[in-house]
Amino acid sequence: MRFNALELKQFALSSQAHCIKEGLLSLREKEGKLWNKTDVLTERWFRLIGNLLFYMKGKTKSSEPFGVFVLEKFTVRPEEEYSFVLEFEGAEETVYFLASGQAEASAWIKALKDASYTHLKQKYQDLQKEARRLQAQVELL
Repeated sequence: MRFNALELKQFALSSQAHCIKEGLLSLREKEGKLWNKTDVLTERWFRLIGNLLFYMKGKTKSSEPFGVFVLEKFTVRPEEEYSFVLEFEGAEETVYFLASGQAEASAWIKALKDASYTHLKQKYQDLQKEARRLQAQVELL
């Protein structure tokens, strides 16, 4: 999949984009030299738009975008207290997040699960099924 970095940056910062959830999370990242990397928790501002999870360079809403996760073929699950993980199909690395509290972690988990194309497709199919059922009932009247 190809992305234009400038367009993604503008999209991440756009007030026009429908932001599903945003807030401060800590992200476990690797820091150091190639042969001597250690895990560190870095606080970053996150913004979920559609199935794109943007993370910013800093802790504020107005920070520049630093990266993006495309939320497809993934699972999200709770980990230890206040934390959760993203695991992508076929990827070796797991992405760890730490929220400010359990309620916040649960809200992020729900938002991330609901953001996947697979979930939206299933929801659409369920609504189509319900519409057909209601249409059949109306025709019987």
